[in-house]
Amino acid sequence: MPERVTPTRSWVRDPHAVALVVLAAWLLPELAWPHAWVYRELFPDAVMFPLSAVLKLVLQLLAATGAWACARRFDPGDRTRRAWRWLGHGMAMMAAGQLVLARWHIGAATAAPFPSPADACFVVATLVLAAALTDFAAAHVEGGFDLGSRAQARRTAAIVVAVSLGVLAFPLSVVLGTSDPLGQRLLAGLYPLLDVALLAPAVVVMRQIGHLRGGALWRGWLAIVVGVIALAAGDVAFAFVSVFGLAQLDPLLDLTFASGYLLVAWGARLHLRVIG
Repeated sequence: MPERVTPTRSWVRDPHAVALVVLAAWLLPELAWPHAWVYRELFPDAVMFPLSAVLKLVLQLLAATGAWACARRFDPGDRTRRAWRWLGHGMAMMAAGQLVLARWHIGAATAAPFPSPADACFVVATLVLAAALTDFAAAHVEGGFDLGSRAQARRTAAIVVAVSLGVLAFPLSVVLGTSDPLGQRLLAGLYPLLDVALLAPAVVVMRQIGHLRGGALWRGWLAIVVGVIALAAGDVAFAFVSVFGLAQLDPLLDLTFASGYLLVAWGARLHLRVIG
């Protein structure tokens, strides 16, 4: 779709950018100073668990509604419309998983067990997001906007899968070789593999949008793809943190997931400014 000329807003003034900076300033210092007064008195676990859960749920719903709003701008039967709908469904499934976790995060202000029923939602959500990005990549090729060929997309995806599996081979072997219950080990190993399936089309789309560099559509796609990559990284880290009991890294996980949802919502709204 040709890009509509619209006034561009400074990234610094965009509320999404401000929210991203606030999230980082709020969560990252806890990694270095977990016993600081602000985290011990103002934001203890009894406050952080419910607050973090509500924040993630709000961002997930913003991302879902933004994607659905983009879908409505395209004609029925358009592949791009379907891709946006899949993106919205994927974020809605993330929200469903977050609602399941609310039993522990909000009801008891404590960490949820792993595995939990919420994992079923997150696994499905990851597959749906991967399908959405695959549809976007295919729609870009079919649109005839000189965004690369199907053969280039397949080569890029194959390289990403091969490199990712090579990087994950040793950590996965360590996770699967622990003495934890079999179900926990298998699920911890499944998440990184699912995220490889998510990462491959994300990188394909990232490569495609390089041709749009500098425009509003490029900024929108950049936010979405970086957000999806953040979610994939958070999934991989969550699997290892859960297996090895590295609770001290929870603030980093919260930032990774929350920023991922925020970036997807931001990207959808940047697209809405262009497609009207």
